[in-house]
Amino acid sequence: MSEEERVRIADLWRERKSIRTIAGELNRSPSTISREIRRNGNPNVRPNHPVHYRPFAAHRRARARRPRPKPRRIDRCPELREFVQARLDEKWSPEQPAVPDSPRKYESFTNKGVGYRWNDGKGNGIRIDKGNLNNSQTYQQVDHVVINSGGKVLGRDGKPLAGSIKQNAYEAHIPVTEWLKWKEWNRP
Repeated sequence: MSEEERVRIADLWRERKSIRTIAGELNRSPSTISREIRRNGNPNVRPNHPVHYRPFAAHRRARARRPRPKPRRIDRCPELREFVQARLDEKWSPEQPAVPDSPRKYESFTNKGVGYRWNDGKGNGIRIDKGNLNNSQTYQQVDHVVINSGGKVLGRDGKPLAGSIKQNAYEAHIPVTEWLKWKEWNRP
């Protein structure tokens, strides 16, 4: 929410306008306005008092609370960025460059589908999971890939699976080493 919106909220709140009226004027959801006033209002003043909400202090509180722990993986590692961009330039589908040629080199990057995230902010398509040697299922013990194509999970043969991942766990969890061999693989 911008500082200007917060100033407008404060003005309307001081005029004793309802949360729904404020939301309508700002083209925001009433729950957003309510949450803004509740979270960023002055805790030393009762909530329904007109001076409870101070826009500049609210903006400072909101900015201090903003979670920005670290940049995206693709921004932290220039080699990974080059790898993904090169594969996308070669007309690979967005999820194919999700695993670098040598996963150990980018070990900290093999958790989620980097290539697909890089190209599509939704993060749909490919999930790459690190293996866990303590897991009782053998397919979970190695680094593996789960591919989602148009809402359907693909199996080891590249064809959509019938049923859920849980029902087809072995087929749905493709080892990274096997998936890397699918250089000529195209999405159905």
